[in-house]
Order: sequence, then structure tokens, then C-alpha cells
Amino acid sequence: MPETSSYDGTINDVDSSNVNNFTDLTIYNTYAKIDFGEEKIISYAAKLVGTVPREDYAVLKISGTKIPTLPMGNLETVSEFQKKYGYPVMVIGSPYIIEGTLSEGKVFYPSIDLANIFYNLFGATADTPLNEERYRTIADVNPGNSGGALIGMVGENKGKVVGKPCSGYPGSRINFAIPEKTIKEFFPMILAGKIHTPCYSGLIMANSKTAMKDPLNVAFFEKLGLKSLYFEAENTKGVLVVGFMDNSPLKAKIVNPFLKDRNNDDPNSIKYGDIITAVNNEETKNPNEFLKKLRAVKDEKVEIKVTRFVSHSENGNEIWEKQEVIISKTEKEMTLTEDEYLALYQGVRKYGLSVLFKNAEMRGIEIPFETNLRLLE
Repeated sequence: MPETSSYDGTINDVDSSNVNNFTDLTIYNTYAKIDFGEEKIISYAAKLVGTVPREDYAVLKISGTKIPTLPMGNLETVSEFQKKYGYPVMVIGSPYIIEGTLSEGKVFYPSIDLANIFYNLFGATADTPLNEERYRTIADVNPGNSGGALIGMVGENKGKVVGKPCSGYPGSRINFAIPEKTIKEFFPMILAGKIHTPCYSGLIMANSKTAMKDPLNVAFFEKLGLKSLYFEAENTKGVLVVGFMDNSPLKAKIVNPFLKDRNNDDPNSIKYGDIITAVNNEETKNPNEFLKKLRAVKDEKVEIKVTRFVSHSENGNEIWEKQEVIISKTEKEMTLTEDEYLALYQGVRKYGLSVLFKNAEMRGIEIPFETNLRLLE
């Protein structure tokens, strides 16, 4: 018996980048059964072209068939008032297997990064594998809506798809959607077989110019013996490393720069107190800029320029000095495999985003990060 799965989705016109929302899609290996509502269900021959596991996004190709489509919208065109206070949308999907459900709400522009939640709690930016851009919405979105469509209701975007519901707080109206610009980016890349997995650092970072105003950072780095960092960080443009995710590809075996162990240390890695100043020779002044440049890297090699404080003994005293270090990694070393992404995605969908922070540490201690935010079924 063939394996089956049921999803909400949209039909994209390859030539015009238009989309047509349908309320239910059942995949039987080689064909798709589409429910158009009003008891009209038609089966089409379909081929699975490609997937993006970290987004729970897949493309099936239906050839030789003309189906009415809706155009893609663009939230950049809405008024400043609507960007700030919300743009009206309709959500189409099948929450809790109730097919063809419509709900109204608002979507907010610009998009945000889910790492903002961590920042609001801890005052630092965490680079997690599922840090992607999202629109924040207030609408009734529940398990089963994922993969549906946000349809604009007024102005230039009326009747156009402006996003796809993907995650939220179950039982609340605080939810998120994949932006239309991300859909536009993924669709042709999947068709061409060129999906690019972004580089991932697994670092927890703070703005170097403001980080040492936090007494917790001051106390931690003084404990490491990096008293000079208090004075130098404010004068060094860059990103101060204050923690690590458990699977960070940049994390040193010995993250304390004060400890010396030549047999176990890895000089081609990041330690506490490092200040990242550039990615592939492009200056980076704050965590968001660092992540943006890292995500854009498509070269075989990733070079990260770091200002590091190292020590040496002089007349019986421990002297710290500033050095410029180049961390060189291959793109493969800086990306997670598809299986790793899929395992994380399934964990987040089942247990919430807290899964991403398991065994992560900030300022030398495990992060007590708990949230009910999860990806929708």
C-alpha cells in the first residue's frame, strides 16, 4: 500500500509565479489529490521535485494542466500605517483536519527573526539552525494550517498570497508565517535543484560596544581573567561571543581562553571573549549583520576574522594582548546535513523551540530557555 500524507498547499504557475491555494493535498507517491471545495476533488499526476526540510517545504510538479492561479503579493508595498499596525489578511487552511477553513487577522511588516525571542530574554542573539525570517501574525492559526496561505484583503495585495503559516503558540493568536519573498526564493531554486543550505555558526553573540554594560558579562569575563575586555570591547567594532549552541561548528574544545592545553586545543575555532570583525573580508559590526553576511556566503571557504585576547608570562606576571586571528572553515563544516536539520525540525515541532537550546551554554552555564513556541503540524 503506498504511503500517504495530507498537507495544505498552493499551486504555483512556473511561468508567472502565480499561486492557487487549495485546501488539501494528499500525496500518493506519483499523484496528488486536490480538494477545490464544493465537493470538487480531482487527482493529478504529480512528481516530487524537491524539499527544504528546515522549512517543511516541498514542491510537487503537475504537468500539462492549467489551473486558475492567484498572484504573489509584496508587503513592501503596503502603507507605513499598515506595516506598523498590521495589514489585513485571510488565512486559508485545514486546522485540526477541518478542511477549507477561513480566518481573518493581520500580518506585520517587516519580518523578524525567531532569535528575537531569545534576545528579549537574555540580551544576546543566538544563531540556531532554524533562524529564518518570519512575518508575525495575529490570526487563528493552528496545527493543520501550516502550508496554507495568507491572502491580502485590501489595496494592491488584495487577492494575492503574502505568506504561508508555519508556526505559533497553540491556542493563541500569536503566530508566524513564511514571507512571500522566501517562497519566491525557494520555488525556482527547488525547480533548478540548487537549494542552498545557509552557513550556521551556533554562536551566541552580543554587540561588542554595548555588551560590557551588562554586569553579568562583566562578572563572567573578569572571572575568566579577561579584565582588559571591559575596556577593549567598547573600542572594537564587532560581535562579542558570549555563548555557544551545543552543536556549534565553531566552538573550541577549550572555550576558556585562560586555560592552556596544546594537546586538546583547536586554534581554528572560537573562544569566549573573541570579537568577530569580518566574514570573508566583509566588515561586521553587530550580531544581525554577522548573521546576514554568514547566511549569504556561497563560497567553498568561510573565513571569519576575530580579535582575540591572548596571554603570555612576563616577569612572573600574566600579560594579555590583542591579536588578529583568521578562522578558516569549509562551507561543508559550517552547514548541517539534511538529516540533522530534519531531526531538529521534528524535535521542535514536537517539543517546541527549547529543543534547539539543549546543552547550549551562555557565560559558562547551561541556558534555562523554555518556550511553548513550536512549528505547527
